[in-house]
Amino acid sequence: EYRYGDLRQGGRELHDLGWVLKEAWMANTTTPTVYYTASGFLEQAFASAAAADAYSARSPIVNTMTLNFLMGRAIELAIKAYLLSKGTSMDVLRGRQFGHDLEAGLTLALEKGFNTEEITTPTDREVIAVLNGHYSEKDFEYPQKSHISGFNEGIVRATTNRVLRTAAIEVWGRETYNQHAQKPEALLNGLLIASDAKY
Repeated sequence: EYRYGDLRQGGRELHDLGWVLKEAWMANTTTPTVYYTASGFLEQAFASAAAADAYSARSPIVNTMTLNFLMGRAIELAIKAYLLSKGTSMDVLRGRQFGHDLEAGLTLALEKGFNTEEITTPTDREVIAVLNGHYSEKDFEYPQKSHISGFNEGIVRATTNRVLRTAAIEVWGRETYNQHAQKPEALLNGLLIASDAKY
């Protein structure tokens, strides 16, 4: 029997969704990827978005906290992908000042020239701020509140998509991103919002 503290301190098999998603991606990818690279983080970001889409489409009862966690994870990894591409060290990305704080990550990314053409709307910035209030505190993973406020999942997923697309264009280049996005598997791999996703 595991208590709250045990789960939070437990091994990665219990709670490290990033590791699980990486393993799932590797099982479906023909070329090996080094995961501590900008492209590796970006692939994990898209895998998290794809997991949210698949869960929303196939689960008869959708847990809002699960969806928001997956989308927060996607945003975090996309921002980290960009920061890695700009020379930010893993020590900084893992550090207490940055950690899982989406707003701190976005602020650092903007300071390093993150292209804001996709996420300039007040709604997107507000979505990230509200999501971050729960995501950075791990409320979605270890809920201790009876109510968690936030936006409709469709709005959060649209913001997530814009952050991922912006990061991918910055890391891969626009032409490469467009080539990936036009492939049939783009809907399955999270590059686009899956057509059967229910938000």
